Amino acid sequence: MGRYRRTVHKAASPAARLAGQLRALRADAGLGAPTIDQIAAQSGVSRSTLHTALNGTRIPSVATLRALVRAWGGDEAEWAARRDAAVNEAAASSGRTVAEEPSWDSVLARAGELAPLSLGGPSGAETWDLKATRGIIAIDLYIAARASQVAPAQVPLGDLLPPLMTTPEVFAVHTATTLTACGHELVEDARRDPVAAQWDWLVKEWDPHAPAGYRWDGLSRGIARGTRRPAIEVCLGWAAAAVSAALAAERGAWASRTRVRVTGGRFGGEVLCLEHPVWQRTPAGTSIVPGPPTEYTVNLGEKHGFRCEAIATTHLQPVQ
Repeated sequence: MGRYRRTVHKAASPAARLAGQLRALRADAGLGAPTIDQIAAQSGVSRSTLHTALNGTRIPSVATLRALVRAWGGDEAEWAARRDAAVNEAAASSGRTVAEEPSWDSVLARAGELAPLSLGGPSGAETWDLKATRGIIAIDLYIAARASQVAPAQVPLGDLLPPLMTTPEVFAVHTATTLTACGHELVEDARRDPVAAQWDWLVKEWDPHAPAGYRWDGLSRGIARGTRRPAIEVCLGWAAAAVSAALAAERGAWASRTRVRVTGGRFGGEVLCLEHPVWQRTPAGTSIVPGPPTEYTVNLGEKHGFRCEAIATTHLQPVQ
C-alpha cells in the first residue's frame, strides 16, 4: 500500500454515538437479523467497512449506512438524517462546514474544462497526463464544493488554487483526512465510490516497465514517463498551473510569454518575458487575494542565466 494511503484517525464522539445507535438497531432486529457476512455478500460493501461503521472509528459513508439500515429494517430517511447530524456535529467541533455531497459528474465536468489549460489546450484523446491533472483538480474541487456549500461550477477559482500550491505531501495528508471525515472509505470503497476510486488512482505507483497495453493504464503519457511516482507527485504542479491560467484569464492578468519592459528596480530598462502571475493568499491561506496579481515571475533572459524572479506589477510595462 502506498504511503499516501496511510491515514491516522481519531475516534470522534458523533461517530461513536452513531455506531452505538446502529448496534442497537441490530439488536432490535432480533436473532434472525442478517449477519455482517450476509450484508457484505448482498450489498457489495466489504466486511471490514461494515465493522468500522459499528465500532465508531469514523462516520460511515452513505452507501455503508444504507446497507446496514436496509438489512436491519431501519427507516432510511431517518438514518440519513442521523448521519447528516453526526457529520455536521463533527464538522462544527473542528471548525469545518460540511455540505451535501456534490455530483461527481459535475465535478469531473468542470475539472475537465480546467485541466487542458496547462497541457497545451483541448485534446480529444484521453492521456495519462490529462487524467492525472483532471483527477487532482477534481478532488480539490469536490472538497471545496462541500466546504463552501455550493455547486462545483460555482466554486471560485481563488478558493480552488491554494491547496494546489502546496507540496504533494501536504496535499495528500490534507486530502485524505478531509475525504475520510466526509465519510469516504478510501481503501475499502475504491471499487464502488468514484471519489475513493479517483484518489486510489492518483496515489498508486506505476511500473514504467509494464507491457505497453498495461503501462500507464494503456494510456499515452508525456510527463515523467520513466518514474514510478504517483500522479499527485508528478502532476500537482500541472494542476496548479491549469487553475492559475484560468484565474489569470478571469482577472485580466497578462498572458504567459508577454514581453515586458522593467521600469524600476535592479533590472530597470530591460525587456524581459513573463512566465506566470504570482498569486498572494489571504491571511488564512484558504483563498487568493481578490484582484489582479501584484507580481509576476519574469524570465531574466540569457544575460542573467535565464533565472526567474518575481517583479512587482508596478515595475512592469507590456511592450507593444
